[in-house]
Amino acid sequence: MKNTLAKITLSILFSLLMLLPALGAPAAADESNAVELSLGRNDLVIDWTGENYTLTFTPEEDGWYRFESFGDECNPKAYVEGSEYDDTAEGRNFAFMRELTADEPFSFELHLIEDIGGYSLGVTVSKMITPLEADEEIALSLGSNEFTLHWTDERFTLTFTPEVDGLYRFEFSGYEGHPIVFIDDDVYDEAENGGSFAFTRELTADEPFFFNLGFYNDESVYSLAVTVGKVQNLTLSPEDENSLILGFNDLAVNWNGSAYTLSFTSAEAGWYSFESSGDEC
Repeated sequence: MKNTLAKITLSILFSLLMLLPALGAPAAADESNAVELSLGRNDLVIDWTGENYTLTFTPEEDGWYRFESFGDECNPKAYVEGSEYDDTAEGRNFAFMRELTADEPFSFELHLIEDIGGYSLGVTVSKMITPLEADEEIALSLGSNEFTLHWTDERFTLTFTPEVDGLYRFEFSGYEGHPIVFIDDDVYDEAENGGSFAFTRELTADEPFFFNLGFYNDESVYSLAVTVGKVQNLTLSPEDENSLILGFNDLAVNWNGSAYTLSFTSAEAGWYSFESSGDEC
């Protein structure tokens, strides 16, 4: 059998279980194409005639709220106070956030990029934590870091301090607002490598590493996730037990039909996610 050398990346991340928002009551349109949304999930049945729908939500509390469509039956677009929200990185659905005042109705227009007909669409309304401002330094930890940022054309400062020397990878996901990273004279964004958004740096234990984050898009609030992990380059052996580390394991596989044994020893009890990536095999 011919041996084939392939590369694959196996990521091991510490996982946190998150509760989904409670389901909201089904929302229905009246004859004027007006829909009242509730906090949580709203399932809409739309008789699309080319006329926009007006969706309204009245919060009970002050704060930041996220509006996000879901479903694959139609291609929706939201018109909000002079801005348009269309496709996100995950698909054809829209997502946006607004700071709202208790008991003051907030409305936006819903348009479908579809032919006339009947369609189903979901819109989720969720209350968010207060977004971070640019004057707040953001400390990253190993694993997944999820946060919401209030973008006002002033770059954010992110920092990570490793406990051990080594090569570390920083991966970005949830491309709301088209983020861009600045490190000295280097620039990284989602267009750098076929849509992926990641960079690596050799770091020294206990020495803080800083970089700046901005967005190409207009001023708004955006959600973002940054995964930080140590990188291990490992050539797999069918005779040995191949030990993985917490973080990113870049594996070289000299495949000859034999099975490989991979092992991982956790430092603490909890849920861990194991995920492979790469397109060679």
